[in-house]
Amino acid sequence: MDLLIKNGLILTMDESLSIRKGSIAVEDGRIRKIGKDFTGQAEEVLDAEGKIVMPGLVLSHSRFQNAFQALEREDGISPPGWSPLEEALTAEDVLAGTTFSCAQLLSGGVTFSINILSLKEISGGILEEGCAREEEMGMKGLIGAEVWDDEKVDGSKTLREVERFFRRNRSKTIGSLASVRASSSDEILDCVRESAEEHGLKLSIRISKTPAEYYYCRQRAGDPLWRLERRGLLDENVILTHFTYRVGEEELKIVQKNKAKIVHTPLDYIYTRCLPAIEESIRMGIASGVGTDDLFDVFELLRLTYLQQRAAGKQICASHLLKMVTREAAELYGLKDLGSIEVGKSADIIVLDLPPLKDEHVYEYLLLRASAQRVDTVISSGRILKRGGKPCWDETKVQREFARSMSSLHRKILHGKTVG
Repeated sequence: MDLLIKNGLILTMDESLSIRKGSIAVEDGRIRKIGKDFTGQAEEVLDAEGKIVMPGLVLSHSRFQNAFQALEREDGISPPGWSPLEEALTAEDVLAGTTFSCAQLLSGGVTFSINILSLKEISGGILEEGCAREEEMGMKGLIGAEVWDDEKVDGSKTLREVERFFRRNRSKTIGSLASVRASSSDEILDCVRESAEEHGLKLSIRISKTPAEYYYCRQRAGDPLWRLERRGLLDENVILTHFTYRVGEEELKIVQKNKAKIVHTPLDYIYTRCLPAIEESIRMGIASGVGTDDLFDVFELLRLTYLQQRAAGKQICASHLLKMVTREAAELYGLKDLGSIEVGKSADIIVLDLPPLKDEHVYEYLLLRASAQRVDTVISSGRILKRGGKPCWDETKVQREFARSMSSLHRKILHGKTVG
């Protein structure tokens, strides 16, 4: 065998949520055996005694360009038009942000992530270059560019670029994802849907991140969710994001009826003062994940979500929240090979330097105590990307490139050099 992870408390996150003390044998990038007694020698042995072993995390929604979010102005979140950050970003900035985001997420235990770009100037080849950066870092995921239009934005150029990318993407680890805003014109919505169907892709639809975006959509074309249903844009291949503002039982019934899925974005509370309907989605059997536009420690995100829901009197199990960044998140995108520790699946595994509990409270304990800093080891397809708390990539190089882009963007945005 290539790798043996021994003596850990294994949270498999499989369908039965089985927990066992034991070892995992990895060969050719896959999990070959889970148990206690192993024969034969391994090329490398990792001792996980006194630690928790679990699947690599699956982040259902993210925007790697938002590594630069600290430079964004508050007025950049309201339509119409581009935000100052979206206007200022160059291809070099996007790639620097991609590498930096991969480094941060991988270090925190995320081995699969969605990456949706939103750029005023989407240059030819930027999606392919983004793929290459993610592959180089060892990240798996889906990548796409958000297509949208309004009275100030023509989405046709972005649409042409993503179409070209869909036809040419041959990456084995970074797939393609179609993405559109619900506030877009009928023409853009229909074109993106047709493209997703032609290429057999999942379709991510942003409903409204802010109240201003929601009311802009209503004024332009009616209630966003009802409009999507009327146009046949809700089905099992559609994932709704930023679906927090003015979401009640009636809206959730529409999602349920059409078998669409939801990625809940808890940080939208900053703008909407509305909690995501996680408890209600679980109760109604709506497939769900958790994501964020902002670069974030996913364990911190889960903890915030858990405490948000509990403070509001919602009853949500810690184990279910963890499923929403492992097995159920993988299922959202049809990823049968990821999200749990099971024989035959890809060896995407993380080890947490967190003294394990041996009772039924281990999930709540993990949710309240885990963090990116506690991630000791990260493994993707059997490849060790972080060992003993230290990343295996060149951290200085990654940070230096990111700092250069941050400095350049700071001058363009905060010193008024962005052209609208």
